Amino acid sequence: MPKPDCNKHRTTKDVFGMSPQELAQKLGGLRYDSLADVMAEMGLKLALDSAADAQGGRAILSTHLAAAACAMNDAYEHCKKAWSICKPHMQTRT
Repeated sequence: MPKPDCNKHRTTKDVFGMSPQELAQKLGGLRYDSLADVMAEMGLKLALDSAADAQGGRAILSTHLAAAACAMNDAYEHCKKAWSICKPHMQTRT
């Protein structure tokens, strides 16, 4: 059986024109509520990927992606709590 084409999964440099470290710095500069939204969307994407891999018979990959989705959902919750602590002390536009 031929190996899947990994070129459809691009690198941060290909997609964003920056290294993982640079991307992390940019994302880390977001307000915590906005960062939480990114975490939630990443959790959803990973959960969908996990389901697709489970459907495709890739149980071990699916398990790890599901765990990553859970971790992103935990990160979402923590960022939301961080925002609730910071928000009263910040001037916000929305």
